[in-house]
Amino acid sequence: MVASVSQRVALVDKLGLITREWFRLIDELVTDANGGGLFTLDVTGTVDLSKRNWALELTANATIANPTNAKVGQTGFIRITQNDTSAKTLAFGTFWQFASGTPPTVSAGLSAIDVLVYHVIATDAAACTYIKGVS
Repeated sequence: MVASVSQRVALVDKLGLITREWFRLIDELVTDANGGGLFTLDVTGTVDLSKRNWALELTANATIANPTNAKVGQTGFIRITQNDTSAKTLAFGTFWQFASGTPPTVSAGLSAIDVLVYHVIATDAAACTYIKGVS
């Protein structure tokens, strides 16, 4: 069955609502004391994966280093906010694995928000998806 234009528009509207709700929940988790916290990097930062969800503000060119306390099966995310005055770069330690085999480039737009979603597949590796420009 082929969906009508109005059915497709309604589906897109629902997906937009779902996406907005998902990011509202992410914001709640990031600010929850048990969900992680604001993780600000200057040069190289190590994520403690015993706190699964993080927010990262790029105040300088940065590297998300290999984390501590990784447990197989664990999932989480890092919300990455680009600097609001000049774009910064972001690199990743070898723990963070991407489907293409190449780490993504952070969104360059001022104050742009990206999300790194991860699933720990071994104590030294996580399968990652990088969602760009969610703001």
